[in-house]
Amino acid sequence: MEAFTQILLIVTIWVIGFIIAKSIIIPGPRQIMVIVRFGKLYDVICNINGKKIYKGENQQNGHDKWDVIDLEPGEKGRWLNIYFFLHPIYKPYKYPLTYTKIKRIGEEKPDDIVLWKNEKTKECVVSRSNISNHLEFIVEYPNITTSLDTIEMATINCFTTNVLEIVNPVKMLFRINDWFGLSMQSLSAALRGLVAEKSIKTLNSLASEAKGEYNDAIAKANQQIKEYPGLLHFGLKVIKSIFKDFDPDDQNAKTLMDSITAIEINKNVGEAALEKQKGETAAFLTKTNAEITQEKKRRVETGTAKVDADGKITELVPEANIKV
Repeated sequence: MEAFTQILLIVTIWVIGFIIAKSIIIPGPRQIMVIVRFGKLYDVICNINGKKIYKGENQQNGHDKWDVIDLEPGEKGRWLNIYFFLHPIYKPYKYPLTYTKIKRIGEEKPDDIVLWKNEKTKECVVSRSNISNHLEFIVEYPNITTSLDTIEMATINCFTTNVLEIVNPVKMLFRINDWFGLSMQSLSAALRGLVAEKSIKTLNSLASEAKGEYNDAIAKANQQIKEYPGLLHFGLKVIKSIFKDFDPDDQNAKTLMDSITAIEINKNVGEAALEKQKGETAAFLTKTNAEITQEKKRRVETGTAKVDADGKITELVPEANIKV
C-alpha cells in the first residue's frame, strides 16, 4: 500500500509538473501566438521589440482588435515575455503551413519540393510544409510566378523575393484558410499585369532603373482594387519586394532570349575589335611620330635640312652624292 501511494505521488507530481511546464508559454523573438480556449479564440500574445497587440474594442483609435501596434511613448514591453495559460484548457493555436525558402543547391531536405534552381548562383527555391504554433512578424519569402506573358506573348517564369509583415494575426488565421498561398497569389497577380507591358529585353530593368514602377505595382497588392480585397483585408502586407530573375517557359521566349544574347555577344565582340584597332593605330602613330622626329634630328645634324626658330623644316639640302 505504501509503495502504491509513493507511485501515485510520483505520478501526480509528474502530471502537475507537466501541466505547469506546458502552461508556461514564451514566444520566440518576433513571434506572435494565438491562444485558444477549448478551440476558440481567447487571446493573442507576442514578443516583438517596440510592439504590442491591441486588445481594445473593434474600430477604436484607428485600430482593429488584435492589430499589431507600436508601444506608447514611455510604455515598456512585457517583462521577459513569459505567459501562463493553464494547459490543456488553453493552448497555442496550431495550423498547417506551406511556405518557401531560398537554399543553396545541395542543402535541400528530403521532403523539400524544389520549385526553381539557378546553376550560376547555386541557389534554389524550395517549398516546405509543417504544423506551426506561431506567426513570424516579418519574414522574407521567395516566390516563383509561372506562365507570365510579355508584350511579345513570350511566356516566362519570374523569381522574386517578398518581405511580408503581419498587421492582424487573427485576420490572417481565421479570415482565410491559407494566408501564405493567398499572399503569393496576390503578388503574382500584381506582377502579371506589369510583365504584360514589358518586352523580354526590358524585363531586367525591373531590378534596376524601373524599380520604382515595380514597387508601385507590387504595393497595389496591399489595397483593395474594385471588388477584390487586398492583403490588408486579410491582416498582412508586403513591405518590400525584389525582382530577382526570370527564365523562358516556352520556345518563343527561349528564341527571343537567345537572339538578344547573340546580339549582345556580337556587339561586345565588335566593340572589342574596334578597341583593339584603336590601340593598334595609336601605337602605330606613336611609333611613326618618333621615327619622324628622329629623322628630322638626323637631317638637321648632317646639314641636309634647315629649320626655323620653331624647329620646323624650311628647306631640304640634297646630300652630296645625290644629283639635283
